[in-house]
Amino acid sequence: MSSFSRHVAANYLGRVWMAALGLVFPPIYARLLGVEGYGVVGLFMAVAALAALVDLGLSSTLQRQLAVLSASDPGATRARMRELVRTFEVALWLLSFVVAAGLWAAGPALAGRFGGEGGHALRVTDTVVRLATATLALQLPLSLYHAALLGLQRPGAANLAMAATGTVRWAGAALALVIVAPTLEVFFAWQVLGAALQTLAPLWLVRRAVGPGVGRFSSTTLRAHGTFASTSWAITALGALLTQADKFFVARLTTPAELGLYALASVAGMGGQQLVAPLFVAVFPRLSQLVARGDTASVVQLYHRASQLIAVAVWPVTAVLVLFAREVVHAWTGDPRVAAQGAAVVAVLALGTALNGMMSVPWALQLAFGQLRLGLRANLVAVLVFLPSMPFLIGRFGLVGAASSWLLLNLGYVVFLLPFVHAAWLPGQSRRWYVEDLAWPAAAAFAGAAVVRVAVPVVVDRVAMFGVVALAALAALVCSALAASTSRRWLMSGLRAR
Repeated sequence: MSSFSRHVAANYLGRVWMAALGLVFPPIYARLLGVEGYGVVGLFMAVAALAALVDLGLSSTLQRQLAVLSASDPGATRARMRELVRTFEVALWLLSFVVAAGLWAAGPALAGRFGGEGGHALRVTDTVVRLATATLALQLPLSLYHAALLGLQRPGAANLAMAATGTVRWAGAALALVIVAPTLEVFFAWQVLGAALQTLAPLWLVRRAVGPGVGRFSSTTLRAHGTFASTSWAITALGALLTQADKFFVARLTTPAELGLYALASVAGMGGQQLVAPLFVAVFPRLSQLVARGDTASVVQLYHRASQLIAVAVWPVTAVLVLFAREVVHAWTGDPRVAAQGAAVVAVLALGTALNGMMSVPWALQLAFGQLRLGLRANLVAVLVFLPSMPFLIGRFGLVGAASSWLLLNLGYVVFLLPFVHAAWLPGQSRRWYVEDLAWPAAAAFAGAAVVRVAVPVVVDRVAMFGVVALAALAALVCSALAASTSRRWLMSGLRAR
């Protein structure tokens, strides 16, 4: 097995486990805290995603630089690695605590009423706000250390730490709610402990990976990478705004119950992102190394290979979430009312998430070349077009309208942005990407799931629903894997080897 394949496998093991945690525990939290209480948790997750912008592009910059350095003699570059890690972590910890201090001071003002009008708002205490703020301060540097491990080609260690500490954080919160009290205060108190553990574990692993001693802080190093980091941050900031804005508009324009429903639907509909991240974090460092070597042929090969693998990962899940949306939500939550109200939202979000996932390798390509202006311009246009449209979509179509903004945004990226990416760095590759990397695996996945949808009668038993959904997912996965040339070759070579 190649190093790339091993890295992908390690990333998937960690991400699959985290995805399982993310699917198992939200319905438990919703039952213990109530749907309205879970709406607060969902809003906190959106705030956390926006607060991650304090990263300022440092994580992606560090990962890229460590990946390039790790391609040369590691022994000769240890001191440089330590300097990079030290410089970037000092900057990020300072930024994290500045932001957290501001939010902490504003805790009483931020607490109170939110979510809807006309007496439908929910009260949140300043204790909850401040505990959530402490959680943010401790978890913001996590992305830097995780990125450092991936840049150092340590995906196994990175994902083991993520899976172990994530289990403590997710499962521990549920136990605390059951044993202590089912309140938001208890939930967020545990999140503070969990966030500290999640950040300290990879920090220790990074220290071991770059060798003994602590590097020195270098303002020169920080300035040298400032342009790349700031542009990467601007793109990430705009992307996070586009990704999370729907939650805030839903919180403002609907009731807490609808916000809680939308938060649950978002967990299911956007869960496919967990399948994209393992491939992205394996592809990005490898692409960076190939670009640094000037190996264009290998860049093209890896680009299409990775795009097809992402397609095989996301489209079977998407097909099931679209064609079996009600069954999936019912089997997951055990609540037929939530299933009836949230099925359409899940289906629309799933389609948008699949298209978003397909754009991850083109984004990795831009990062590898260090040329980010195209992505920045695309996100600026998207903000100007889609943010003003969200209140109208929600007012006209409700929660489905909020979800449709996500679908339209990513459809725009695939249709309008991607040809410019190929023209700039991989000319002549658009047709191959649209047909072989996107269309065939997606169409095959929907065909496989559709066969099960037609052949299997509607069931009402929850256990039977799990079985039908699993069967549809398997059919979609097999069809999609056979339709994509990369996975088909792997399957055939595996069969011949046996």
